[in-house]
Amino acid sequence: MLSVLLACTNPSDLIVNNDKSEESEHESHDSGDSDRVDAGFGLLVFAGDATVGADYRGIEQLRFEATTGGEPLCVIDIPVSSVGVRKDCADCLWAFDLTFAAPVVSVDTHCASIGYDEAAIAAIAGTSRACGFAEEYLGHAAALLVADDGAWEPVSFADWSPESGALSYAWEQGYLDY
Repeated sequence: MLSVLLACTNPSDLIVNNDKSEESEHESHDSGDSDRVDAGFGLLVFAGDATVGADYRGIEQLRFEATTGGEPLCVIDIPVSSVGVRKDCADCLWAFDLTFAAPVVSVDTHCASIGYDEAAIAAIAGTSRACGFAEEYLGHAAALLVADDGAWEPVSFADWSPESGALSYAWEQGYLDY
């Protein structure tokens, strides 16, 4: 409790609200007038955009955003490409073995607090995943599937155009404290 009180007396914790008076972070948090992103709760999403035809080439973006206000707290773009075609996904229109290249960090306000410090980010390069697309998964919407220990599992809704090859998805990983 004492550390919380001391933290609130730090001059950087003071903000200016709409009526130009200063108040503590806790008071502004209650009124919704905070101009900065402090510890809270956010959603981690792997959002992908690729061109898929005879091969798979695109970007998967690791995006962590505050649940209040949608402020991006960690954004990492990861180039991804196919290294082989998979034939073992019965529900898939197509499936590939994918490999991830060197990530590029564009926002790093809270990457380390969700497990993506410099070492973890660097370790992404060279990793792989088996990925496939089902136009109608078990009678439902189109889905992105991932092979996990030999079993293909749906992980996200997905859109794919056979004409252009454009694929997009937003695979929610869950809510995390930061």
